[in-house]
Amino acid sequence: MGGPRPAVRVPVAEVDPGEAREQARLVLEGDRYQPEDVPRPLRGLLQWIGERVSDIVRPLVDALSTPAGLIVALIVVAALTAALVVAVVRRRNRAVTHAEVVRRRARSLDPAALEHEADRAEGDGDLAAAVRLRFRAGVVRLEQAGVVPARADATTARLVGRVGVPAFAPLARAFDEVAYGGRPATTDDIAAARRGWPEVLAAAARRTAS
Repeated sequence: MGGPRPAVRVPVAEVDPGEAREQARLVLEGDRYQPEDVPRPLRGLLQWIGERVSDIVRPLVDALSTPAGLIVALIVVAALTAALVVAVVRRRNRAVTHAEVVRRRARSLDPAALEHEADRAEGDGDLAAAVRLRFRAGVVRLEQAGVVPARADATTARLVGRVGVPAFAPLARAFDEVAYGGRPATTDDIAAARRGWPEVLAAAARRTAS
């Protein structure tokens, strides 16, 4: 109602090259937005413990026919269970600490600096880095606008559902294919990101305001 809405303009800010490169490094070395089926952090630990338990318990099976052997086996199982609980708790605490570090870094990222580095990567021919950096810059703008929460465990699937803008889905899909699927980035991906992100940000802003 009342005629067309004015176009959303992204403010142009001065970008410090050194700071922009550092933020780009953090993004490119990070692992945010991985698909849901990536391995869980405790899987390797639990598998290793299971193998060790099997190696230890197997020779004790023959001794279970005697009371003394049964007591020894129960003691061993209790000790291994306690060790497993301690290892899981320590790993979980480290994961929580890492997630908090990721959240703090996300809050400190400057989307203008990331877009600057995306342009630089594109000029250097590193189209994959350009796709990843431009996607991260767009998500940071969505976070700053309150469209999506800044979460360390966010995935592209969760973001697509939260943003609710049709133009965002192909950008997220291209990001997943390039960043995690191994597909080479193309100039079409770059053009789609340049064309799609302003549309996504404008539509998301309208949804938030309504």
